[in-house]
Amino acid sequence: MTIQSTVNDGITYSGNDSATTFAFPFKVDLNTQIEVVIRDALGVETTAVLNTDYTVAGFTVEGSGVVTYPISGDPLATGKKITIKPKMDFLQSTDIRNQGRFAPEIHENAFDTLMMHIKELKGEINRTIQFKKSSEITGAEFGVDPEDGKVVAWDGVTGKTKNVVAVDSALVTTFWETILSNTNLADSITDLGGAADFRAAIGAIIGTDVQAYHDNLAAVAGLVGATDKIPYFSSASALGLSKLPANPNLIINGQGLIGQRGTTFNSTTTPANSDDTYLLDRMLLLSDGNDIVDVSQETTEVPSGAYSSIKFDVETANKQFAYCQILEAKDAAKIIGGTASLSFKAKKGGSNATLETLRAAIISWDSTADSVTSDVIGTWVGGGTDPALATNWTYENTPSNLTLTTSFQTFKIENISIDTASTNNVAVLIWCDDTDATVGDLAYIGDIKLEDGPIATPYEFESIEDVVRRSQRFFSKTYDLGVAPGTINSNGRILTTSGRGFTGGASMATHWTYPVQMRTAPSITFYHPNDGGTGDWRDSGANDFAVTAPTIGDCNVAIQSSGTVTSNSVAYGHVIADAEL
Repeated sequence: MTIQSTVNDGITYSGNDSATTFAFPFKVDLNTQIEVVIRDALGVETTAVLNTDYTVAGFTVEGSGVVTYPISGDPLATGKKITIKPKMDFLQSTDIRNQGRFAPEIHENAFDTLMMHIKELKGEINRTIQFKKSSEITGAEFGVDPEDGKVVAWDGVTGKTKNVVAVDSALVTTFWETILSNTNLADSITDLGGAADFRAAIGAIIGTDVQAYHDNLAAVAGLVGATDKIPYFSSASALGLSKLPANPNLIINGQGLIGQRGTTFNSTTTPANSDDTYLLDRMLLLSDGNDIVDVSQETTEVPSGAYSSIKFDVETANKQFAYCQILEAKDAAKIIGGTASLSFKAKKGGSNATLETLRAAIISWDSTADSVTSDVIGTWVGGGTDPALATNWTYENTPSNLTLTTSFQTFKIENISIDTASTNNVAVLIWCDDTDATVGDLAYIGDIKLEDGPIATPYEFESIEDVVRRSQRFFSKTYDLGVAPGTINSNGRILTTSGRGFTGGASMATHWTYPVQMRTAPSITFYHPNDGGTGDWRDSGANDFAVTAPTIGDCNVAIQSSGTVTSNSVAYGHVIADAEL
């Protein structure tokens, strides 16, 4: 048969903790002409033993050879490698006699064996160090025998190798051999040409370089450090302080700047201050029952430089409550498998009776992406013990008590590994750890920031345009930004004309394009512009009619009347689109 395999000297596979059979493309005559080498993660090689460590099959047919390793025990582990190579005996055992009969198969087998020898030698040659094909060097040889503690170098004069001193694996010249062989510094400086030449060589000339070094060191010594600042040269030999660069914030509306649903929430508002309810944009209220705490946008008690913070006003004593924000999978991907840091500012009310402790955590969701359980707390356990999370939610850090004062202070939870298997979403949870909170006790939270990396950098203030845009990916409306849905208000309402069609009565059809592309096709709610009720619009003939959304996308929604509309009138109403997690 012919030899078609182009593999010269074996084939190598990497272990994966499961594979036990390894194919090889070349042929040999005997199973003893196969060599199997196992290399561990440190590069140590061990030659496996035939029929003890491995078996060989199909070796006489090119492309059919298979090594089974190991015969027993665990499969080849990740980090290890197996190499299968020919190991010919380099004998010529075919005896062809004069005037004997011509047997093609005998001749071809002999030629095959010869080619196998050549290919094995070719593989050995491929692993040797060789000169370039264009090199004119011939007859190169080792000039001297190896010496302990020295390395081999090329001598271009003799055309042979020589042994030279090695310092930290670096080659040195004869000049440096002399320097290094000295037993005192003075002799070495003399050999270097004297002190003046030595200073010039290393850039330390007295009168210029040394004075410049001194000035720079003096500038560093005179610098007074400050929190979240980094030094920089403001001019030659002068240092100043600059703000620490901030990482992008994965939290949206971390100051409570935007409240499209409203800015104050209690038991009488819509939405109410109930457990598992979105209130200020992207803020999910969780509580041990309903009407536990009123929530509002606060513009007086705020961190330095902030327009607003989030105010919590206890309404039911001895209950716990929490701020939560869940990141969509596309944003959470940035920190999954890496590290993240959480920071925020908080304080308590000046007349608080008992509320004084918060806890905070980064938690992960390991089920279907963006199909989360929004009520992340399964059970409120009590003060001093972290709440039991709902199924598929996991704490990524170990929360601890964060004691509030009457002034804003920054709390940081840094270098948290987001390493729960199969994580798809991440959330921030900040909760009141006290179970003896008194009605009227207050807590303020602001400048909430979740970022990629091992340290918490300063809060970076966003423009209101950016906060609105990011918030509208999850909740959009036709009302003005500061007008809560359901308010009797005509600003921003959709106007469209009606006419004859569909079932013979007057009908209306239009569409609304959201301000930004939403996270997913949202839930749609229609509002009456004159009474704030849901489900109906009105036309210019003072006729109220039901409205539906036959098709809903993540960019716009089709709107259609399901009741009779006054013919040739103008129809109008409000819409909200909710795509929260």
